[in-house]
Amino acid sequence: QDPEDANAYHNRAGGKFRLAQSEKDTAKAQQYYEDTIDDCTQVLKLNPELVDPYITRSAAKTLLGESKADQGDISAAQELYSAAIQDCTRAIQLNPENAVAYGNRGYAKFRLGKTKSDQGDIADAEALYVAAVGDCTRAIQLNPENAAAYGNRGVAKVALGNAEGAIEDFNAALRLNPEEAEYFYERGLAKKALGQKEAAKVDFEKAKELDPNVGQ
Repeated sequence: QDPEDANAYHNRAGGKFRLAQSEKDTAKAQQYYEDTIDDCTQVLKLNPELVDPYITRSAAKTLLGESKADQGDISAAQELYSAAIQDCTRAIQLNPENAVAYGNRGYAKFRLGKTKSDQGDIADAEALYVAAVGDCTRAIQLNPENAAAYGNRGVAKVALGNAEGAIEDFNAALRLNPEEAEYFYERGLAKKALGQKEAAKVDFEKAKELDPNVGQ
């Protein structure tokens, strides 16, 4: 393999990222995410003007951050979320019309906000949730078929106490991707917050039917 071949590194990064997403063993998944980050970094050393490696690297950092947060390593998670936000911002500077970069940045801001909220830093958390809604809205404007952007905006709206608005977003996400268990689960939580217990139960059951591990 040519050490100067940016495409080869980026292709390998994509492969490692997919392996990480399907890997059940946490330590192995984390290693795959780290390998993805390393390969994308190598690509960007060779060509810092490419947009896709920033987006792939941001997604790997965010998902690695989630994994670290699940293990209780909040400071590592926060560092990764912040780094993911920076990667998306750079991608947006290079291509202001890239919907995925806005959507990824919105989700990273939501995750960072969640850790701030858990630490009792409510003002910072709310500012991040508001920013997440803004980024996801921009992603939807650029690509109205982006189910993930609706889903990510929905969870940020729930965090801001806007359960009704969140349900509208989960409805839109499910119209675009009707087999995504996470959207049913999150919509169920929003309905539960509004006291719609029976409707919430239906969503939770559908979510479990699609993915028995949803919500864990």
